[in-house]
Amino acid sequence: MQNENGKRPIEPYELLFGLAKEAKVVADRAKAVAQRNLELAQSIVKAAKDTSALAREAEFNAVQAMDRAKKAAPKGVAIEQEVLDPSEEEAIMQAEQAAMDAQPEPEETELSGWPDDGSNPANAEFEDLLQRRVLRLRSSGPGARVEQIVDAGPCGQRNDIFEQKELLKRVSPRFFFNGEFKQWRRDAPGGWVAPVAA
Repeated sequence: MQNENGKRPIEPYELLFGLAKEAKVVADRAKAVAQRNLELAQSIVKAAKDTSALAREAEFNAVQAMDRAKKAAPKGVAIEQEVLDPSEEEAIMQAEQAAMDAQPEPEETELSGWPDDGSNPANAEFEDLLQRRVLRLRSSGPGARVEQIVDAGPCGQRNDIFEQKELLKRVSPRFFFNGEFKQWRRDAPGGWVAPVAA
């Protein structure tokens, strides 16, 4: 049967099917936008935590440097210390607290910096190597993207890293080999600071 334009009329089920397809396209787009927004939020929280960790480290360094300056100064020389305006100090503290509140810290973290829920046996094996100081982790340094780098620990040798390469691929999150620097690396968790080598 054809309408006055010489075309077959659209059946109600066809119209509903077309509307359903349109709704699916809108839903898929909304999910993609939501995922991008979630990743952006996580990135902002990580950046805030990293910045907060850098601020704490800088403050610690400043205190240490001031102590050294006071000890090195001749007797009777007064060293002036810059005092933060209370409102600036309060703003810094609020920003740090907001960054910590935005994403709850895991209850227990390992030397690796990542929590271990026991679901991946490789994580426990790697943690054991860190505990026994066969391997150790060091930081790629301050920056927007801090990475963990696997090094031989005080009780290990450079060859131990090569021997554990399969383990480094199995841990969560896994390490990747950086051919340029000849190092096993992975992104560090937010706020992670490398343990001080003993």
